[in-house]
Amino acid sequence: MDIEGRLRLRTRFMHWLYESTGGRTSGSSVDTANFDRGGISDRDLNDALEYLSRQDLLWASWNLDDPYPQCVGLTHRGLLEMEAALRTPQTPTQHFAPISVLHVYGNIIGSNIRQGSTGSTQTIEALPGEKADIEAFIAAVRAAIREPEFDPVLKGKVESDVAMIEAEVRRQQPRWKLVRALGQSLRLIVESGLGGVLTQALAGLGWPTP
Repeated sequence: MDIEGRLRLRTRFMHWLYESTGGRTSGSSVDTANFDRGGISDRDLNDALEYLSRQDLLWASWNLDDPYPQCVGLTHRGLLEMEAALRTPQTPTQHFAPISVLHVYGNIIGSNIRQGSTGSTQTIEALPGEKADIEAFIAAVRAAIREPEFDPVLKGKVESDVAMIEAEVRRQQPRWKLVRALGQSLRLIVESGLGGVLTQALAGLGWPTP
């Protein structure tokens, strides 16, 4: 795996860890078996986790018989840097690639996105009526986090993601692939915050599309 691949893997894993723990650092650990490796080898995954552990971005529990740690958790330093990355998804941080790259990288083959060369642009357009669908989605999300049973720990993350979607839509040339990916991620977070059940308003919406 080349340098860029290692950087993307570390960033993608930390983003998954942040989402899986709900941004919690105390008493929260996750099983790495639930991480979507996408063909990543045991060695590459172990190298990534070892690096992140040495940088104090996560803690990991290694067993001699395991090819990579099975139990990991988020450190305070990792939380702060991931939240910084999410606030400015187009900007790399000290240890992470731009978060916006992650949302389009995995599905770039066969899409109408051009990426990676100087002057390249994203040519995906909004679908008919999509802006209205996004407004309805955001309104439903904001109503959902006002529900008394919504996990208060996730409320700040939801509000941050909503702000990111709104900011992207206001751009002169919004990156609709990124907007939809953020919407899909946000929908899962809201579902988690409600104990695994979406509100009727959210469940009835057709946006975000894959």
